[in-house]
Amino acid sequence: MGKRWLLTGAVVLLLWSGLEAATLGLMVQAGVGLPPRVLQQLQTYAFQRCVAVTGCQVIPPYRVREAARSEGVFLGASVPQKGLERLLGRLGADYLLVLRVTRWEERWDFRAERALVLVGLGALDPTLGNLLGPVGLLVSLEREAEVTVLLRLFGKEGLLYSDVVTIHDAPIFSWFSATPLNAAEKALEISLLKLSQMLG
Repeated sequence: MGKRWLLTGAVVLLLWSGLEAATLGLMVQAGVGLPPRVLQQLQTYAFQRCVAVTGCQVIPPYRVREAARSEGVFLGASVPQKGLERLLGRLGADYLLVLRVTRWEERWDFRAERALVLVGLGALDPTLGNLLGPVGLLVSLEREAEVTVLLRLFGKEGLLYSDVVTIHDAPIFSWFSATPLNAAEKALEISLLKLSQMLG
């Protein structure tokens, strides 16, 4: 029991020393029309992953929004230098990370080749002919999602780093898994990994 508590304490100490390295304000924006519930999910996901991936002390989006309103700073396509300095000062942050969703698309396609394969199998084995009904249609349908995230990292000097991450998600039998939300989470994860490498 004592060793386990000692190990836990060591891990917490290591994490704490990493968190002390930098303080990062996080903002997640929608550059396209997203339902408020979806934007909230993305903000929560980005905050949790940002803490885990970057090792920074992360200020959540709602606090960044409150500080921006208080300082009269608009975080849009560009951020004025003086406004950025005031915002970072109010937050007590070293950096401001803005993740902006600029593309959010979902498409359905019918893959005729899958239907043809099923027709061939059905001809050889009549019991498989049932697959040409509703189940066969489902197997032939493919769902695609494409999401783009613009990553921008600001410091007191201004824009320090920017990148664009696009995820095109279309796995086979993708009726449930290829959603824009899943694609967006992958894009956010990749963005944060790139940021972590840059900060490291």
